[in-house]
Amino acid sequence: KNKGRRAYIGYADDLALSANSHEEIQRVADIFTEPTIKFGLQIHIIKTETIVLNWLGKAPVPESFITILGTSSNSA
Repeated sequence: KNKGRRAYIGYADDLALSANSHEEIQRVADIFTEPTIKFGLQIHIIKTETIVLNWLGKAPVPESFITILGTSSNSA
């Protein structure tokens, strides 16, 4: 498995991030947020979705998985 590795896939103005945990995807989102601000770009949180695969938690999948600049995204 890709333990410790992260996948980033980008095309035009779209970007897909991959992580193995909630904490890791938040860290990755934080890393990508900083340069977007630096270069005057925006992450549209309304268009941002998280997709959870192989959820092993006993509770339902959270409605919001990441936060960008204090605003939560929706999971799909």
